[in-house]
Amino acid sequence: MGIRNSTCIRRQHTRRHLIRQNTWLCSILHSISDAVLVTNPDQLIMISNPAASQLLGWPPEDIRQKKLTDVVNIICPHTLQPLWHLLKSEQLPVENSELLLIHSSGRQIPVEISLSCISGKGRSRGYVLVIRDISGRLQAAARLQESESRFKAVFYNAPIGMAILNTSGKIIETNYALRSMLGYNYDEIILQSPIQFIHPDDRSELNDLFQRALTGEQTSFQIEKRYLNKMGQPRWGRFSLARHCSPGNQARFIIAMLENIHEARLAREALQQSKEYFEKVVNNARALIVGLSQNGKIVLFNKYCEQITGWSSPEVLGRDWFTLFVPPAYQPAAGNIFNKLLEQADNSEFENPIITRSGEERIISWKNTIIRDQHTAQPVIIAIGNDITERQKTEMLLKTLSNLDGLTGLANRRYFDSRLAGEWEKNARLAVPVSLIMCDIDHFKAYNDTYGHLQGDDCLKKVAGILSQLLYRPGEMAARYGGEEFVVLLPGCDLDTARQIAENIRQAVMSLAIPHAASPVGPCVTVSLGAATLMPRETSPPTELIAAADSALYRAKHNGRNRVEI
Repeated sequence: MGIRNSTCIRRQHTRRHLIRQNTWLCSILHSISDAVLVTNPDQLIMISNPAASQLLGWPPEDIRQKKLTDVVNIICPHTLQPLWHLLKSEQLPVENSELLLIHSSGRQIPVEISLSCISGKGRSRGYVLVIRDISGRLQAAARLQESESRFKAVFYNAPIGMAILNTSGKIIETNYALRSMLGYNYDEIILQSPIQFIHPDDRSELNDLFQRALTGEQTSFQIEKRYLNKMGQPRWGRFSLARHCSPGNQARFIIAMLENIHEARLAREALQQSKEYFEKVVNNARALIVGLSQNGKIVLFNKYCEQITGWSSPEVLGRDWFTLFVPPAYQPAAGNIFNKLLEQADNSEFENPIITRSGEERIISWKNTIIRDQHTAQPVIIAIGNDITERQKTEMLLKTLSNLDGLTGLANRRYFDSRLAGEWEKNARLAVPVSLIMCDIDHFKAYNDTYGHLQGDDCLKKVAGILSQLLYRPGEMAARYGGEEFVVLLPGCDLDTARQIAENIRQAVMSLAIPHAASPVGPCVTVSLGAATLMPRETSPPTELIAAADSALYRAKHNGRNRVEI
């Protein structure tokens, strides 16, 4: 009885142990991502895990109690033959990663398998098949290979010099561009420090940057320094370096790059030198130099501009030139010239006043040209101006003096003829009449004989003053025509108005009460006047008007003097 109880207890322990092992096995099989299939000696599937159902494409109930060869179709991709003949030959265990699993849908999946035999008491008790899906690993390997291929293509064919350095800073690989720039062959560069190819004057700073990059203090840098080629020639290059690290931030290798910028650097230095020279020339020129954008904004304003206008360059840059400097009356004309210059893109010269900061007007003679900005291709107007204010004042004074009668201050005969011709032509286009008054001092020879030439000159000045005082409309002009004879030009004036002006002159001269004892007309100086009005025609000369006024003057003298005739 005791033996029987002891046997029962052992059986219960064994059963519990088997149940526990089975639970553990099921838990392990459910957690394994590889497909696991266990068969009996006849290849009937006794155990399968969820991963097997997912990988094979069969539901769990369709897998169990079926033969292994019915649900698992694995072929060798080279021979396209199934591997189950190995079960017959019992060449086990089997491990082969170059296999293809045919999914129930027909899709091929690259797998790696492990097939082993369960042995007991000298005979086979079944088989264990473990299948691992390696498609992800193969894809990752393919991507890695593709990435490496791209890297090699970029590295070896890059137009800039590239080298791979080990963590000690020695060159372990180079591309053709680097060897070509330095002039060394492959064996002369490999396992050398890149610092030895640097210009001696630049080695210290660049070596410090390399060391900081090698130790991880600086992950990358870019700097322009000189290097020496095999011929010992210094060349400018742009150096850059980047560390390639492992996931643990440990440096695996370093990529150093060298770009040949020698010609670009020299061109940049030449451009900078040219710019400095340009600025010196512009700012030391005794001329106003202004740059305007296509919308009239100031982009250049030299020192002489500051001196003349009283504005500093920072104050005016970006502001509108026309609003700030051009008087309102001249803005339409200046804007028109500016627009024509933009359209025609040729030089132009003109004069116009500008307003200084103090409100003074200065006359500037401009010479303009248009250029294109090399970066934006936008037009820029460069205007070079000379301040001709004083010169113009002098010229105006000389011109005025050359047009005036030296004694009376009225216009002289030459200037009168010029003005008459101009007014005649202008009013002919406008179809506007022109009037002329001719005035003669009565018996002036007798006045000179009686009072002398000095008194005669004083008499002429006083009569000239009356003529100047009575003329106030634009374009009207009095001139000394010769001796004691004067003319008054009245553009746009009709005959009645001209006669009234002549009468006003006559009375004003009498009101001067200049004694004239030798005059048979009266005790004071008097004048005789002839007025004429004509509608000018381009086909007729202005001398017709002079002749008409002279004829009227003759009638005034003939009819007793001190009168107006038309």
